[in-house]
Amino acid sequence: MAVHQTSHTAVQNCIHELVIITDSDYVQNGFVEHLMNTKTRGMLCANNKPLKHGKLIQSINDLAPSNEMTIYWKIIKGHSRIEGPDKAGDDLAEQLAKNRSRPWGSH
Repeated sequence: MAVHQTSHTAVQNCIHELVIITDSDYVQNGFVEHLMNTKTRGMLCANNKPLKHGKLIQSINDLAPSNEMTIYWKIIKGHSRIEGPDKAGDDLAEQLAKNRSRPWGSH
């Protein structure tokens, strides 16, 4: 969902090159390594079951070319102790995800 929201925000702000930094191999590999085969199979997994987040992935995949946007991917180590912008961003994303999982207004 974070990639979806980020992509839509980039489109709204006329950003044409987007770098998505993630500590999730699942997310990055889903787009970079597996998307073409999955699309060929009609958004089905290798076992012919529907892809868990297929509609969401397809929406993101359609968004980039229709808005002349190129998405680049950078994988980082999650929960790193090495200070820097990647760690700061990863820590912020983790906090946002935790807050998002709670009902709005709850702390």
